[in-house]
Amino acid sequence: MRWAVLVALLVVGIGTYSLVRSAHDLGMSVLAESSGQTGRGVAPQLVDRTLRVSNDMAMLDLVCTSTAGCRGTMTITLRDGKTGSAPYTALGGQTTRYALPLPPGSRARRATLAWREDGGATSSAEVTLQR
Repeated sequence: MRWAVLVALLVVGIGTYSLVRSAHDLGMSVLAESSGQTGRGVAPQLVDRTLRVSNDMAMLDLVCTSTAGCRGTMTITLRDGKTGSAPYTALGGQTTRYALPLPPGSRARRATLAWREDGGATSSAEVTLQR
């Protein structure tokens, strides 16, 4: 009789844990999807942290995970203190190649890339410029 009660309590405990875990996963999925739908809270992601430089333009690939797309302003701050910025637009759920203009005359090899979504999300990454 004792074993039956212990096994029953164990089964109820495992079932409760499973239900709570499923509810948590569902809630996180809804939160992620609703953030993607409104375009708030989702900044594009950089595919590679090594950017190829050609004709004073840094070539980079952005992945926009939002279904509504990504749009905002990207700023690059070079190690020698010079900065450059430009607006960007990326289609939702796709990878977009982007050419970011660099400040003229700079030969820096390291930089910080930052972007700010129109919806308010921000992100940044340390990058290497390959000339």
